[in-house]
Amino acid sequence: MIAESVDREERGTAYSLISLMWFVPGFYAPVVAGYLAESYGFHPVLAILLATELLAFLIFVALIRETIAVRRSVDLRALIGSFKEAVKPRFGLLRFYGAVIIDGFAWMLEGILFGMLMRAYLLTPLQIGILTNVFCVAMALSQIPMGKLVDRYGRKRLLIASEVTGALAIVGYMLSRGFPELLVCHGLVGVAASAWIPAYQAYISNAVPEGERARFIGDLGALRGLAAFPAPSIGAALFELYGFRGPMLASLGLSITALLMLTMIGER
Repeated sequence: MIAESVDREERGTAYSLISLMWFVPGFYAPVVAGYLAESYGFHPVLAILLATELLAFLIFVALIRETIAVRRSVDLRALIGSFKEAVKPRFGLLRFYGAVIIDGFAWMLEGILFGMLMRAYLLTPLQIGILTNVFCVAMALSQIPMGKLVDRYGRKRLLIASEVTGALAIVGYMLSRGFPELLVCHGLVGVAASAWIPAYQAYISNAVPEGERARFIGDLGALRGLAAFPAPSIGAALFELYGFRGPMLASLGLSITALLMLTMIGER
C-alpha cells in the first residue's frame, strides 16, 4: 500500500515515516507495561493489548482506503501452485534471498533474548520494559534520517550499514557487564532496525514489478520465517549448553555471513 501511494524516489522516506509511527508508542508503553506487570501481574497488560488491537482493527476497517486499482478473483488451484513457486528466487535476486534468509536465522536471539537476559543478568520485567523503551526511542529518532539516507545513497549501502550495526550490537552484548551496557547495545539494535526496514522495503519495491510486489514480499517473508523457524530453539539449546555467549557467537557468525552476501547484491 505504501509503495503504491508514493513516488519511487520517496519510498525510503515513506517507509521510515510509517515505521516511526509504529514505534512512537515505544517512548512510554514498554515502561508502563513493565510497571503494571510487576505491580499487578500480566493480565492488565494483556487486557490493554487486546483493547488497542481492536481499536487498530476498527480504524483499518473504517478509514483505510484500498490502493489496488483492479481486483482479481482468487484462483484456488493457482494459489496452491504458488507455494511451490515461493521457494524459487525470482527477478535475479538469488543473493538477496540468501542474505535475507541468513539474516533472519542470525537473529535467532530475537525470540529468546529477553529470557536469556533475565537469566544471565537477573533483569526484572521493569528493566525489560526499559530496554524495549530504549530500542523504540533509538529507532524512532533515527528513522527519518535513515529514510532520507536510503533515498539519497541507495538501498544496498543502508542494508550493509544495518548489518554492521547489528553485528556490533551482538559483540556489545557479549562484552556487557551490567544493565547500562545492555541499554547501549539495545539502542544499537534499534538503529540497525531503523536502517534495515526502509532499505529492505524500498529494495524490494524497486526490484519487483508492481503487479508482483505483494506476492514477492509474502514469498520472501515466508521463506525467511520457515528458514528461521528452528532458530530460537537452537539458540536456547546453545544457551543451556554454553551460556550467554553460545547463541551470541552463533548469531555473530551468521550476521557476518549475511553481511558478506549483501556486499555482492546489485543496487536497486
